[in-house]
Amino acid sequence: MPGRAISCLDRIFSIANEFPIFVRLYFDATQMPSQGLLPLEELNGVNLKTLLAGGGAVPLARFVENLSVRIFPPDVVEALNMPRRTTGAVLEITAYDREGQALYFQELYIPQNGRRLLVAP
Repeated sequence: MPGRAISCLDRIFSIANEFPIFVRLYFDATQMPSQGLLPLEELNGVNLKTLLAGGGAVPLARFVENLSVRIFPPDVVEALNMPRRTTGAVLEITAYDREGQALYFQELYIPQNGRRLLVAP
């Protein structure tokens, strides 16, 4: 779209030091300019959903979450240091503003583990 600056942020974080989750976040830097300027070290351990909701110029009004189980892409298994064709849960989250414009899209690649996932409180 003209005038939009889509940024992508990839990161890995650990759940209770038990297993890693790979997160890929796409966001519109023109709608949320402060997020594109944060140093990477300041993002360590930060809840991106909370960060984007609190720092955005446009309030987030609605989230759509989809969950599937599938084979992770090669770049994700490489980043997670897992075997090729690893299968796990993929949680996709799209956040919208009050007018229905998508502000960010997030993919969470969650390897098999013994934990239950609370999707929405």
